[in-house]
Amino acid sequence: MPSAAANLQWTQSPKELYLNLPIDAGVKAKEIDVRLTTQQIAVHVRGVELLNGQTFLPIRPDDSTWEIEAETRDCARRLRLVVSKVRPNQKWDCLFMHEVDESITHRVFMDITIGGSPAGRYAFVTHAPARLELRSPRMVCGIEASADCTH
Repeated sequence: MPSAAANLQWTQSPKELYLNLPIDAGVKAKEIDVRLTTQQIAVHVRGVELLNGQTFLPIRPDDSTWEIEAETRDCARRLRLVVSKVRPNQKWDCLFMHEVDESITHRVFMDITIGGSPAGRYAFVTHAPARLELRSPRMVCGIEASADCTH
């Protein structure tokens, strides 16, 4: 089952994700186990799982880093991960797949691949009500469909 620390904070830039996890003052780097794959982030500190989940989109483990940041006046001591995105300039809606909001939305996405490689994502915005009832199989989004559906 995926897990995410309640006190995890994350932000993003066009090319990277920045994850911050508070850690105790006595934790040493050798007590931290960070495992990254193209679709997974897992963090254990002193054998305790702090974070584990399938990422929303693919990441580049070999281009990603982590470090311990010292406590400052404004911030507690923390583990900071800088994770490289496979698809730069693509905004992530969430960090992990288990966080995806599957409720009805006004946006529809279509992921495009060319030769098996990700080529981008198109977002379609609907102007229909949040919950659309189809009263006729020929009626789609309020437009009467022709018999051959070619218009």
